[in-house]
Amino acid sequence: MTRLTPEHRVAVLLKHYYGYGYDEIGEMLGIPAGTVKSRTAYGLRQLRKELE
Repeated sequence: MTRLTPEHRVAVLLKHYYGYGYDEIGEMLGIPAGTVKSRTAYGLRQLRKELE
């Protein structure tokens, strides 16, 4: 997780650890839900690469 950028790390944590929805995270961070989705997807992709 430490290798992710702060933006990607926060998105992944809020979505998959805390269970918030994309719209909720977007409101918290002041960004569109689509941006949250892309940051989450990118963060998960990076984590998978690290685990391989």
